[in-house]
Amino acid sequence: MIREVREAGPEDGETSPRRWAPNSKELHKMRFLMENERWIRRQISWIPEDKIQGIVEWGAGDGRLLGHLSKFGATIGVDSHSRPAGLPDEVDWLQGSPWEVRAAGSVLVVNGVFHHFESGELLQLGRKVEAFDFLVVAEPWRSAEVLRGRDGGGADEAARLESFVKSGFQPGELQEALGLKGWRFYEKSSRHGALRSVAWKEA
Repeated sequence: MIREVREAGPEDGETSPRRWAPNSKELHKMRFLMENERWIRRQISWIPEDKIQGIVEWGAGDGRLLGHLSKFGATIGVDSHSRPAGLPDEVDWLQGSPWEVRAAGSVLVVNGVFHHFESGELLQLGRKVEAFDFLVVAEPWRSAEVLRGRDGGGADEAARLESFVKSGFQPGELQEALGLKGWRFYEKSSRHGALRSVAWKEA
């Protein structure tokens, strides 16, 4: 299955090469269905405490995940919209994209964002990833198995799911697209249709 980058819809906001508006209702629904947040929290808990010098989430949405992660250390959310109402005080917020703002930390979390971008844009983002020591990422798994395993729902829902799946990744592709040659990647697909990766810089 050839990768087809998903075109952002009206509620995704601006989508230029500097586009950074993954904060859509569809994306939140995808994250919920793929059950990525619980998995991400578990991966962060396994990183040695002394190695966590700040956690940054690109495409932080409503900030809910960062609220849970704040117990591990300082957290910063980066997204195209202003700070969400009700976000805990201990969570910092930067409005903009990784091209426009720099959020310092040792752990980067990316949940369902990279699949919005073409290969050239992913390579640019990979240079930003190099500023971190750990990467925890969950993206759609581009697999016919995912499409076969999802029954029910109407035609519109099926079309949206197919769009997400086709814009996703297969094992090994994301590391190559980001250009992270000095990193070690551990990847595993989930029964919920996610390709989950934990990566760290090799000593």
